[in-house]
Amino acid sequence: MKAKLVLAAKPKNVALARDWVFESCQQFGCKGKRLLDAKTITSEIVTNVVKHAYCQNKKKNFVLKVKLNSNRLSIAVRDCGNGFRKNKSKSLHVGLVIVRSLADKVKIRSFGFGSQVKVIIVLKDSEVRKPLASRFSLAKLAK
Repeated sequence: MKAKLVLAAKPKNVALARDWVFESCQQFGCKGKRLLDAKTITSEIVTNVVKHAYCQNKKKNFVLKVKLNSNRLSIAVRDCGNGFRKNKSKSLHVGLVIVRSLADKVKIRSFGFGSQVKVIIVLKDSEVRKPLASRFSLAKLAK
């Protein structure tokens, strides 16, 4: 299962992106604490896009993708902004520290004309509801 959303890189859309990921994950059958982790991760990544990707051009967009494959939940955020530059100062990059602490895997790619942050969250079997079709056999429903 997968879903995609394109939003303008504006502060008001941080909450919208966070809630959309949460609701998409719920529709995919995800439940439990890791659902809140997905929400926090999305908030931190999208906040970085809004603050840093486009500088003065506020009419740019970012793409948010959520995918559930078995028990692996992936969240990807891509922008077409300035690209991610590794800061040589002693800055902690607190948002990325939070993302890395909550996700099982984080991959950051910078293209010079944009960036993509992709995270993987591995869910326990108890954190993913099976789709209705697999919980009930058609034979049982026909009786």
